[in-house]
Amino acid sequence: MTLGDKLSKLRKEANYTQEQFAELLGVSRQSVSKWESDVTYPETEKLIRIGELFDCSLDYLLLEKEASVTDERQNDFGGYTLSGDRVFIESPLTNNLVSCFKVTASPVMAPAKKQPKYLLLGADRVTVFGEHTTPLGWYETEEEIQKEISEITSAIRKGENCYTLKYAVEMDTNSLGAVMEKTKVQAQDTPYPFGKGPRERKSKKTIWGMPLWHVGRNARGFVAVGLNARGVIAVGLKARGVVSFGLLSIGVLSYGLLSLGLLSIGTVALGLLAAGSISAGVFSAGAVSFGIISLGAVAIGDFSVGALAVGNYFALGDNARAMIAIGDTEAVGSAFQRIGELTTADAGRVKELLDTIVPGYLSWAKEFIKLFL
Repeated sequence: MTLGDKLSKLRKEANYTQEQFAELLGVSRQSVSKWESDVTYPETEKLIRIGELFDCSLDYLLLEKEASVTDERQNDFGGYTLSGDRVFIESPLTNNLVSCFKVTASPVMAPAKKQPKYLLLGADRVTVFGEHTTPLGWYETEEEIQKEISEITSAIRKGENCYTLKYAVEMDTNSLGAVMEKTKVQAQDTPYPFGKGPRERKSKKTIWGMPLWHVGRNARGFVAVGLNARGVIAVGLKARGVVSFGLLSIGVLSYGLLSLGLLSIGTVALGLLAAGSISAGVFSAGAVSFGIISLGAVAIGDFSVGALAVGNYFALGDNARAMIAIGDTEAVGSAFQRIGELTTADAGRVKELLDTIVPGYLSWAKEFIKLFL
């Protein structure tokens, strides 16, 4: 069998389409099609990834003849056949054996006293959603978990069949659930649609006790990027920061699909200054706008300007409705109404009415409107 034949066979056995397989590897569907047709060949990095994905050796992929059974070692762990790049680890947390090709450390967010600070995760398989991980053990210090990871990696490289955890600590089962909620990476498939998502990493330099930058699922740093990001500058699906960008964004300066902040820009924007398709704020501008001072195609507020302007005290637009209404084609006002441009006398009358009908706590908005009359 050629390399292309083997790739096609492995892909179909795993029930992947060419599109799904391509997305897992970060390439185009056309590239996968060319590989399977033996027109081109994958790069070394992609071959290694394919080997991990289908749990096969590079010898099997590259040699014309399939590797013999001596390329794998038989073991007595329940009849499993273990390839040379995996090791069995017994997890005291799940009470089962986990065939790991990689282990990673996940810090616990804000651990309480006497609670472990790190969770060891074992990657046992790769799914269409990325690497599936299983919790293996808890650790009190970074030094202990890094030492465990080093020894497990060494065992995998040496081709050992099994490994027993040496530095893990026992965990009270009553508080196990609470600590699991605090871990940055849970023992489940990653939620990213294709691939593993961003690899956890952060700077050693800190500002105000936070890393200068942090990238991860739950990122917290001066600059934070992740699924849940919190920092001075935050970018993520859910972002909270002084300056934030995200699907759900909260910050002093906020930009996102749903945005909340002092200065807020988004499809739906809420803030002191808000701009968006639908916006609400003290100063609000958008297709549909709600605010004390409101600008938009449809503007609703105390003082409104728009194609359809509905105001409590003042409205200016094509169609205006308020106590004081000034419209191009229609104006409905209980105290004053005018269609077309204001004369000097009309402008003076409107200013007098604003001084009369607008309460004192809105005097700042009244004076702002008077500037444009």
